[in-house]
Amino acid sequence: MTPGPGEAACYIFHMPPEWSEADLMQLFSPFGQVTSAHVQRDANGFSRSCGFVTYASQDGANQACNMMNGFGVDGKFLKVSLTQFSLGATGPGGAPGSAPGPGGLPAPSGIPAGGMNINASPMQTGGQATRMPGI
Repeated sequence: MTPGPGEAACYIFHMPPEWSEADLMQLFSPFGQVTSAHVQRDANGFSRSCGFVTYASQDGANQACNMMNGFGVDGKFLKVSLTQFSLGATGPGGAPGSAPGPGGLPAPSGIPAGGMNINASPMQTGGQATRMPGI
């Protein structure tokens, strides 16, 4: 799902399989104006436990990612991140035309183009800190 001009989308992984588009809209609407929500389904119509929420602005999507990533539901922790389309030409903190970073996206300000490893919070990884390559 590609966001339209000015919009930004979040990818949600590890969602409960019974969640619908209406559940995504309700849970993610406190962070900004949600323009659409979509649950990924297999050929039989069963949830793949992931989906997308598109916001009218980048700010709403950023706030949703910051607040909902690591949110505990049914013994799992949601993984919420901006879609590659939402990172746009400037990337996370980068400037237009800056040197490419991981995945061909501009490197964030102050981080070398090759990226660096950081530890994820224990909440985001189910209680265990892990290394995240390429960030």
